[in-house]
Parts: sequence; structure tokens; C-alpha cells
Amino acid sequence: MSLALLFSALMLGLASGGHCIAMCGAGSAWCLGSGDSRSTRGLRLLSFHAGRVSGYALMGALLGGAAGMFQLLSTWINALRPLWTMANAALFVVGLCLLLTARQPAFVIAAGQGMGRWMRRLQASVRGEAAVAPLRFVPANAAVGGVASTAPALSARGGLALGLSWALIPCGPLYSAWTLSLFAGSPLNGAAIALAFAIPSGVQLAFGQWWFARYAQRPANQQGGRWDRLGTRAAGAALCVSAGYAIAMLAFGHPEQGVFCL
Repeated sequence: MSLALLFSALMLGLASGGHCIAMCGAGSAWCLGSGDSRSTRGLRLLSFHAGRVSGYALMGALLGGAAGMFQLLSTWINALRPLWTMANAALFVVGLCLLLTARQPAFVIAAGQGMGRWMRRLQASVRGEAAVAPLRFVPANAAVGGVASTAPALSARGGLALGLSWALIPCGPLYSAWTLSLFAGSPLNGAAIALAFAIPSGVQLAFGQWWFARYAQRPANQQGGRWDRLGTRAAGAALCVSAGYAIAMLAFGHPEQGVFCL
């Protein structure tokens, strides 16, 4: 195995902690739940991160054994450029909504509620339960994305499944780590490189999850106070800048810098 690739993935994981907390901390904090013992919440958190690390490593192993994927990617880049432009345009519109209204768009709230209901049905079917408890959400104009102490808590198996599915979420630093796995030369080396990224970034994400879970339990934050609105507007501004930069690179002659910026 190339130690340079392994060290690069490790440094990438350490440097991506802030990105992981900002992008995934609030969205995954609800798996911690509230009202349970500290050991129960700790087990739930560990199961989530075990699934996350496993999902990242599995994809790294697949990429490590896909030596011929470079040719396929080079063939499809031009076809993907319009799709990536439209995706960044959609992100720019969402960021503009956050910036101007300090609220999440209705379709984002509906999508999150739908995913939550699906996860609860899946968990209930695994347990053999006859009914699924209804979800309860706070107004989604909070900076933490509407995470509340009333959100349903996952079981350990549900946390593991959620962590495994986390590899499907678009993420720039993760894709950079998987690109390193492409150069690994074998599935085992590809998985090791992915782990070198996943573990240090996961430790920092766990801290962010803990902080968001405690932050969202405060009544003022659940009601969308002044700091919540300010944070939402700041997130919208950052999203507009990121998506706008990618669109500009694609539109004004620098596609190699913007084709996969998402």
C-alpha cells in the first residue's frame, strides 16, 4: 500500500471535521434521541458510526478493485456536466431561500419527514411491531435543521442501518477520499484508505452530533430564536457562494474546477 495515499486520506479526514459537522451534524443528531440513559445514547451513537465507517470502507474496497473505472469516468464526464450544473443551480435556489427567509423550503421539510416515516416503518417491521409511533417535528426554521428532543430515537440496529446509508449522501471530501481509493490497486488497500478518512472525520462528527443534540433541546432554539435565524441565513449564504462558484467554473471555461463541485 502507498503510505502517501494513506497519509493523504488521514489528513483529509482530520481537515474535514468542520465540514462534516456543518453538513451532517444536525441531520444525524436525531439518532441520539433524548430522555434515555447516557449508555443507551452512547450505544446508538456507536452503532451509527460503525455503520458509517463500514459503508465508507465497502465503497472504498469496490473502488480499489475498479481499475478500469477511469476510462468509464472520462467517457461520462461531458454527459454529467449539464446534470451537475442543474444540481448546483437547484442548490443555489435553496441557499437563496434560506438566506432571504431564514426558513427551510417546504419541499425539504416534506422530504425529511417522509424519510423519517420510512425509517420508522422499517424499524417497526424489523421489531415486528404492529404500529408506528407518529413523528413529531419542530418548525424547521432553526439553524440545526429542525432537530428536536421530540424526534424519535433509533434502535442500535436502526442506527447501524442509518450509518450504512450515509455513504449514499453526496459529500465532496468523501468523494476526494474515494478518489484516492481508486489509486490503491486492490480492494483491501482501497478500504484501508477509506477508513483512514472515515475514522478521524467520524470522531469530529460525533462531537458535532452531541453538541447539536444538546443545542436543540433548548426551548428558545426549538422556537427559531434570533441565533437560529442568523445561523440559517449564514448557511444559505455559504450555500449560494459554493453553488455559484461551481456554476461559474462550469460556465466560464474552467470545467475541470467545477464539474464535480457539489
